[in-house]
Amino acid sequence: MAVALDESNCASMIQGTGNEDTSLMEGTVTYDIRFLATAPVSGEMIRLIINITG
Repeated sequence: MAVALDESNCASMIQGTGNEDTSLMEGTVTYDIRFLATAPVSGEMIRLIINITG
């Protein structure tokens, strides 16, 4: 699905990932939202982590 409103023929720019990460030092960390996205200008794949507090 296109991210930009008028770009219906472009490849998917967002890839969902699991919301948990495990390490030996920190144990299991759970994020609210975690995904990979293509940066619009550079085309570089970036990892975004969004935590919602409330």
